[in-house]
Amino acid sequence: MDCYSCNLESRQRSAVAIYRHCGAALCVDHKSEADSYRVGGMRYGCAHQESGGNGTET
Repeated sequence: MDCYSCNLESRQRSAVAIYRHCGAALCVDHKSEADSYRVGGMRYGCAHQESGGNGTET
């Protein structure tokens, strides 16, 4: 399974985790990015959705 965020960037990296908020497969780098994503000091939403996707795969 490939990383969802890398796929949006036309790269191919293997996923190591499934993000619990939306179910997107993420590589090591994007998992770390998603784990540290905060809005106003609180965890909220999915960081990778703002990079070009709506969180759903077709």
